Amino acid sequence: MIGLHLTHKGLKTDVGVLLRQLSERAYTALFLSHNQIGDQGVKDLAKGIQNNKTIQHLILTNNKLTDFAMAALADMLKVNHHIG
Repeated sequence: MIGLHLTHKGLKTDVGVLLRQLSERAYTALFLSHNQIGDQGVKDLAKGIQNNKTIQHLILTNNKLTDFAMAALADMLKVNHHIG
């Protein structure tokens, strides 16, 4: 497993840098717990990884997410069947 470990890094809603990193290397796991990504950041992340075929694990614990973020993730998972 090639993981991108960004737990407790103070990440906020701008996930553009993260998405660029994902395009440069075939990560299989994203560890993004204990940040401040928020709903909009998760929505942007979900859109950015919707067609990613390498990520299998996405960990978002303790990011203060609401139903808005969960809906974005659910929509992404309808397309991306690689994340479990």
